[in-house]
Amino acid sequence: MKSVLLSCFILFSGIAAKAQVCDTVYRAVQYPASYANDSLQQYIFRSITEVITQCRSEGEEPDAKLYLELTIDSTGKVADVHFRKPALSQRCEAMLRNKLMGIKGWKPALHNDQEVCSIFIIPVNCMKWQ
Repeated sequence: MKSVLLSCFILFSGIAAKAQVCDTVYRAVQYPASYANDSLQQYIFRSITEVITQCRSEGEEPDAKLYLELTIDSTGKVADVHFRKPALSQRCEAMLRNKLMGIKGWKPALHNDQEVCSIFIIPVNCMKWQ
């Protein structure tokens, strides 16, 4: 009984700790989140191309336009990824989400001189995935 209660407490405290990271997510801030390196486009393109190539090899043909919505937390980590106009299967979307969650090197947004959680939108356009 104690082990069940302990594991439930650990599980719920982990969920609560994660929720506290981004209690408020700002869409409009004084200074938006930025990528510390110049290679964001290259990283996104490589990551997306890798996943799209794998999806295409399995018979899927994604749309030529994707809108990625990243939630960058107040420490500069990618906290969540949403697809504003889903153009991928759930499986390919999950693979792409995993790639994007691993992007390191963000500077968090600033609002009222405090680092805050914010949304960063990345439009990805491609005439044809090859």
